[in-house]
Amino acid sequence: MLRVLFARHGESEWQVVGEEAGSDSPLTQRGRRQADHLGRWLAEHMAIDYIYASPLQRAFDTARAAAKHLNLPVKLHEGLQESWFLVAPKLPAHTRPSDVFDGGENSTPASEDYASFRSQVARALRDILDRHDTG
Repeated sequence: MLRVLFARHGESEWQVVGEEAGSDSPLTQRGRRQADHLGRWLAEHMAIDYIYASPLQRAFDTARAAAKHLNLPVKLHEGLQESWFLVAPKLPAHTRPSDVFDGGENSTPASEDYASFRSQVARALRDILDRHDTG
């Protein structure tokens, strides 16, 4: 059986100084410590076989810092790249938690941007899952 874990990148310059850091900003010193801590924790508590990351610098640097504790290479996957827009305002509104799964009659349709981004991520995950049966 394959188990998939997701981790967000460590703190980035963009999160601290804003847009002037650029959309592909590096990790802060704190972000590098967070990534290192993630790797140490995973090495102590989980059996990890593969590491995939977005090609964005902050995601790749986070994965690489964690991977050094696991003695694993980091595989980049373009489909894991974050959206070019803020996702939260584009999410469909739901009135019941289960609407997320069944599209419930009370949910509003997703924006075109969000639907496209969701498809991108779904394709990336399907590609990764198709490559591995276990791990």
